[in-house]
Amino acid sequence: MWGIIYEKSIPVLPDPSLLQEFRNCFDDVEEIQVAQSKNSLNLIPPEDVITLKCAKPGRKKVGQTIVNVQEFFILYIKAKLAKLGINQWAPAIDEPINTLYNEAFQISAIQNF
Repeated sequence: MWGIIYEKSIPVLPDPSLLQEFRNCFDDVEEIQVAQSKNSLNLIPPEDVITLKCAKPGRKKVGQTIVNVQEFFILYIKAKLAKLGINQWAPAIDEPINTLYNEAFQISAIQNF
């Protein structure tokens, strides 16, 4: 999800304009949960989500295990992020974990995995 491929990779921080847009759209956790409901509108088109952009469905080797990544799973994650207006999986690791933006990532992670 985060695009960290190598052991010493540094996670990407969110774009400050994305953080501001997110804060303009959401005031509390309940609004985030409503936004992720199946009847809510996307804040951005799912095609604009760059997380998993290069992901291809099929069998993948992860460590010593082979997993099957289904196209539905990739599309589902992109759709969930689009509902929140998040175009890239990038929690704000430089902010407290309980900020509304980081809580949105926690909710997404729980719902998606």
